[in-house]
Amino acid sequence: MSNFTHIRLKSLRESQGLTLAGLSKETGDLLSTSRIANYESGIRELKVPQAIILAKALKTDAAFLLGLSNVNAEIWIEEAEMSASKKELYVLMQQVARMQDTDVTQATAILKALIKHS
Repeated sequence: MSNFTHIRLKSLRESQGLTLAGLSKETGDLLSTSRIANYESGIRELKVPQAIILAKALKTDAAFLLGLSNVNAEIWIEEAEMSASKKELYVLMQQVARMQDTDVTQATAILKALIKHS
């Protein structure tokens, strides 16, 4: 999933104290627990119609949820229940996502090497 959509979705759900089942209920059961779990894990790509449903349930907008807008990003990052280090990493990853492909490839290789050796 591009633009860290799955991270935004899961973090927004968790920051609101919702379980997968709770979020499913907030959508009026339009989206099943397993479908939402698939979006959060990146197994299934979140499409606009479903993003609209989830955004309404999560009290945000679909463009932000899909990573098309960062209007709410600063507020979301501040309110998210993450450590300061994870918040900083999220901001850095947004910056990396806007870089040219060759630079993104290089940053990805560095992160993969770091993960492999930890």
